[in-house]
Amino acid sequence: MTQERVELSDALSALLDENERFLIADALNGLIMTECHQLPLEIQDALAIEEGLAVKWGVDGPALVAKLEALDEPALQEIVESVWFFWHGEPFPDDLS
Repeated sequence: MTQERVELSDALSALLDENERFLIADALNGLIMTECHQLPLEIQDALAIEEGLAVKWGVDGPALVAKLEALDEPALQEIVESVWFFWHGEPFPDDLS
């Protein structure tokens, strides 16, 4: 992992609490996100479709979406890649990014 990626991961850990990160992983389970800028919309849709998702994780859904909307593309990509690693135990495939 490059120094820039370590710093970005540390920054994301400071920005998103553990339950927010688990909600994102839960919402993206089974999805392959190739357009990371769509992450806020995907989470907003998941919150609307999956009744109780925010309650399940103890997260303020609209506040999480607002946080994601404020992030730049590298930060969103890091989240998407982290979720991929969480579910698959391997780095995000280069041919999907």
